[in-house]
Amino acid sequence: MGTQNRSTLLGADPDEGDQKQAVVMHSSYLALLLVNCVSPTPIDSGTTTANTATTITVSTTGGTTSSTGTTSSTSATATGCGERVYHPDGSLTFQAQGELDDFCDSWNAVDGDLLIDVGQATDPITELDGIGCLCAVTGDLTITGSVDGALPPPHVTGDIELMELEEIGGDLVLTHHPGLTWVESLRALATIGGDLIISGNPELEVIGFPWLTEIGGTVRATDLENLLILRMGAVQQLGGLELGTAGDAQTLSYLVEVNLAAVTEVSGDLQIIGARNLRLLSAPALTQIGGTLAVRESCRTELSLPSLAAAGVVALEDNCALGDLEGLAALSAITGTDEAGVSLRMTGNPLLDEPTRADFIGGLELAGDVVSEDGDCEMAAYGEAYCD
Repeated sequence: MGTQNRSTLLGADPDEGDQKQAVVMHSSYLALLLVNCVSPTPIDSGTTTANTATTITVSTTGGTTSSTGTTSSTSATATGCGERVYHPDGSLTFQAQGELDDFCDSWNAVDGDLLIDVGQATDPITELDGIGCLCAVTGDLTITGSVDGALPPPHVTGDIELMELEEIGGDLVLTHHPGLTWVESLRALATIGGDLIISGNPELEVIGFPWLTEIGGTVRATDLENLLILRMGAVQQLGGLELGTAGDAQTLSYLVEVNLAAVTEVSGDLQIIGARNLRLLSAPALTQIGGTLAVRESCRTELSLPSLAAAGVVALEDNCALGDLEGLAALSAITGTDEAGVSLRMTGNPLLDEPTRADFIGGLELAGDVVSEDGDCEMAAYGEAYCD
């Protein structure tokens, strides 16, 4: 979708009714596409393993290396993920198409970090079929592109197509892909041991992980000016979620859906800052947040966290449409404090009156102080008419 069309759908010019209808219709269309995506058929793992002498040249973190030796493999593509066959060199870096094209002839896993740099001018990586068999990376998987936007992302589909990948032991980092529009083809991925970092992808509209159940670290999304949907409906354990930064009028300008339907615990922070069109933050199964629940500087966001019983710190500041606290009805304990010794901050929420705030505070067990004040929501840092 081009910038002009998106401005028509979600910009400040249409009246609020037309704007809301356009957002909902577009979101529903994208959601329907996601729902109809199916998991790929598993590959039969019944193959015969033989010892073969193999020579491969790849660019590793230490430079270009040649390795010749005996491996326990025939074709890793044929074995599927029933048997993981690790590359003998540990961590790998691919910076040219020719370096990764033969990977699946012998291996289907990396014991260490894997860096795929698609932003090189010489023999650039334009597709990932050569590592399409990849089942596991024990360290970080980083797929980075061109900062200046000169080169496209791998695959003309506008997605990251690694459909066999089941597990990442460290971080998953996707940065600087100017043509990346979807991240939803990692359909077999069940575990990310570290952080999920998605940044600098200006055309990205949908982030969806249908089978992902655990993220050990924090989900961080920044510099995503066209992001509409963040959907991780199967994730149960989450280290943290950080969307947007103060004064960032890009990343959450068009976001309409955050789906955390199965999350039961967030061990770190759950933070959303600068949401323009996100009307509901919903996590119906969430019972505990170990760090800070922070919803700040939002135009239309309301809360639906009906099972949340405890959080480390709660900060609800400058939320223009937050009119009640029924979405936090189960919250009974705020167990920590911020640097100033404050457990609960409620300021700049013009629709949240003093009796509502007082009733909410009266039902809480608090470790520290409370700051509760009337006032208008301050959105000047995002530019004029950001919330119109």
